[in-house]
Amino acid sequence: MSNFITVPGIVPDGKGKYNLKDITIEKSTIVSYNELSQMTYQNEFGGIVTLSNKVTAQLTNSAGPTYINMTLVDFEAVVNPPIPFPPNVVQVLNEDDIPTNLVANTTYVVNGFITISKNLNAVVEGCSIIGRDRAKDGFLYTGVGPFISVRDVNFSLSDLKLSASDINSQVLSCLNYTSGAYNEGRDKVFTMVNCQIRNCYNVMSVEGFDLCDIQNSLFWYIQATSIGCQFKNVSKLQFTSCEFVRWFDEAAIPSPTPADFATVPMVELLANGAGAGFGATNLTGCIFHPQQTQDGVNISNASTTGFGTISSNTFISIGLTTGSTYVIDYDIQNGYVIQANQSVPNDNAYATMSLTGNTVYLDNSTTNPIVLKDANTVGGVGFTNPIAFPTFQRVITSVADASITYNSRLTGTFFVNVNATVQMSGNGTIYMRLRANGVAIPSSIGSADIKTGAAETLSFSIIGTTNLGDVFDIEVESSTGADVLISEFSLNGYQL
Repeated sequence: MSNFITVPGIVPDGKGKYNLKDITIEKSTIVSYNELSQMTYQNEFGGIVTLSNKVTAQLTNSAGPTYINMTLVDFEAVVNPPIPFPPNVVQVLNEDDIPTNLVANTTYVVNGFITISKNLNAVVEGCSIIGRDRAKDGFLYTGVGPFISVRDVNFSLSDLKLSASDINSQVLSCLNYTSGAYNEGRDKVFTMVNCQIRNCYNVMSVEGFDLCDIQNSLFWYIQATSIGCQFKNVSKLQFTSCEFVRWFDEAAIPSPTPADFATVPMVELLANGAGAGFGATNLTGCIFHPQQTQDGVNISNASTTGFGTISSNTFISIGLTTGSTYVIDYDIQNGYVIQANQSVPNDNAYATMSLTGNTVYLDNSTTNPIVLKDANTVGGVGFTNPIAFPTFQRVITSVADASITYNSRLTGTFFVNVNATVQMSGNGTIYMRLRANGVAIPSSIGSADIKTGAAETLSFSIIGTTNLGDVFDIEVESSTGADVLISEFSLNGYQL
């Protein structure tokens, strides 16, 4: 006769086993306390039964749940069943477990790497797809067109591997934009955390959204021919701690040829079109390794960004032919802070202005002090050689006005150094000052004492602050009102 260990609510099935579905436990023979006290049972559903010396046992035989009231030994039968999936969580073990149109307020938990041919649509609120290990859980999409389409809803992905096998496929297509609405209808959030996009062709396109937040994700072995990671008119776009590497056919290792490489930018900010542009953009702590004709980050000149930061990223330039680590016009994209990136220059504003070999005097006898520019030469004939700007960035230069306009939306601290060779007839002093928006800066002044009309040199430096649109130029003063000749002049300014 078999003996069954039984606790209230646990009924044996008489089949020599226990399971959580039927909640039965069997021990055919109990020999001693030592054996009993160390028994731990675990079934196929993950439930655990532990026996220890705490409560009084009861016995029943295989004929049924007839309880014999006797004390066998002090023990406890503790059943710890696995936590079941709640109604709004679906375990995905194969393609049939996830519908084409995702159900509202439902989280799909992917278990294993699943081949899937249908596309998935997130058009109702509360959907998310998650895995538990981005190396093991995810999808291989074998269809064409977008695999996952998100339209005007909040949506998130996490801990997944997403792949696609068809050259005409695209992993993600996300849209949340309505022209003319508040914030252009951009009121949803798209989030991707700890995913890997691997072994696919076209990657993702995102237009609109109040926030597109991509963190700790890996984009590699990509063979895209038309769409990398494209974004348009996103209110807030953020990449943090992501890697964009090895955009070529993984099967071509160890010797990929040019034909094996993707031919698109890794991250691309598209032209606004009729849209509102980007409100804020942040790319921080990422690695970009474009190769061949690829670009790491490409920002269209026809896109606008209110506030942008590209900092502390590593851009690797090895293996490039006609591609580039970055394609950004610093003068057009003047809302960005671009600092401390490997292989990408900082965005500090700077300019050099020079005048050489000049023999034409300024008309100080008419206006004194007078601004250094072509129209203020004697007779208005202009300088012998025009004002030149050999190098400049994040400024607007004017040859005719000999001026430099600060062209960054960020308040900047600047350093300016001026050197000049000057002379005038007779004896006297020539003063030179830097002006900001038509007003001389009192602390910025250089002077040269002239004797019997001989040329002298002067120099001065200044540190100050500047804002978008501030215009800087030079004024020259003669202590006697005599015309001044500036034969050589150089100004070097740099944003600190």
